[in-house]
Amino acid sequence: MKKLLVLGTLLVFSTAAFAAPKCEGDDCPVKKDKKARHEMVMKGDRSDRKAKLEADKAERKARRAQFKANEEKLEKLVKEYKKAKEGSKKQASAREEIGEVLNTVRDEQIEIRSEQIKVFEKRLADMREALNKEQEPAAKNAWIEKMTDKVIAEDGDLGEALRSYGHMPKGPQARPEGLAEHHKGPKAGPRGPLGPDGELPPPPPPAPEEVK
Repeated sequence: MKKLLVLGTLLVFSTAAFAAPKCEGDDCPVKKDKKARHEMVMKGDRSDRKAKLEADKAERKARRAQFKANEEKLEKLVKEYKKAKEGSKKQASAREEIGEVLNTVRDEQIEIRSEQIKVFEKRLADMREALNKEQEPAAKNAWIEKMTDKVIAEDGDLGEALRSYGHMPKGPQARPEGLAEHHKGPKAGPRGPLGPDGELPPPPPPAPEEVK
């Protein structure tokens, strides 16, 4: 019996001796490695975001410069058009050049709208994918179970239960889920309400440079 007790004690002490030291605080190698990986990922994300912001800023600056150049050219051409004799070749030439500048402006507008529609289509595809998942029986039953608990907790107040679940915004504009389809408003597109002729409104002119 004594031999067994001694053997058990030796095993306990030998296991403790060979076990890895307790890891605590920021000096822990495992924590250090995890923290380093996290910082590396975050740094990469920040770097990507910064690069995108810089690219967007440069693009906006280039568009503002192009807009200003087009405007100055149009002002000059309009002056020439108005000074020229009515029906003259000079007037016709000025009008043609005005059309060429406006053609460039229109091409840029169409390009911008095309990019905006691509972004809108991507968002729409993501929404459809999310809707398909929500329509699955298991997901629907899970929603009903959670909402049952919330409705009971809110004494039958459906609006409050939906708000707490994240389906309704707070404020006077809030309305229960499902009523949105009955709301009638202006026909909307990827950039907002459509114009009277059914077209998207033209993009606003670039904002002037901020005064530093």
